[in-house]
Amino acid sequence: MDLVLCAIDAGSGRARFGPRLSYALPVAELCDLVLAGCVTLDGDYLAVQPRQAGDPVAGAALSALARCEPVTVPGWVKIRGPYGIDRYLRAAADAGVVRIVPQDGRKVLKVADAGPLHQAADRLVTVLDDPAPGFSDAAFVMLADLTRVARPQLRGWGNRKRRARLAALRRALSSTAGRDDDANAVLRAGLDAVVRMSRLAGADPRSIDKQIGLTDSGRAGAIYTGGGV
Repeated sequence: MDLVLCAIDAGSGRARFGPRLSYALPVAELCDLVLAGCVTLDGDYLAVQPRQAGDPVAGAALSALARCEPVTVPGWVKIRGPYGIDRYLRAAADAGVVRIVPQDGRKVLKVADAGPLHQAADRLVTVLDDPAPGFSDAAFVMLADLTRVARPQLRGWGNRKRRARLAALRRALSSTAGRDDDANAVLRAGLDAVVRMSRLAGADPRSIDKQIGLTDSGRAGAIYTGGGV
């Protein structure tokens, strides 16, 4: 959820949605499921374990994954990515964080409770100030960076050390290729899949929102810049 919340401006309600965010969401779900012991890797394939997920969103992702076995990380990202933002927008609306309202014949995203948006943005800063963040937090900031929703929080000279810390986290993930645990392997494969899938979505001559599955409300709040966010 924090990735989607970081993409919404707390003041204006404008949203930085796009293919990278849509395809990054199933990667974030996978990382959480691997940490919870609900999913492991069997070679290149994801294997669902007989465990209960900790929350309804994770539970829905786990059930959907079980129906798709056998599947690789890129395969799952391709399946789960479309309509990914919609699921989280609905959850945010149900939680009272945003509202989708009609305006001038279209639907517009409005912020109803800015608190969770600020908390998600603050999480980015807190993680990057932590000299040894846990895997879940490190995955969050790397996905936020890849989807470009982290940029508004890390602008300016005052954030230069945080940007350097983010670069160091990326290098650390790359340096463990081939000799790390399931969580890192899933995150690395997922990051690569997000880039490749979003390029394909951006290159499609049809409307890009058909590729990433935004609703009318999502499209009204979205900013598209080429093939990425």
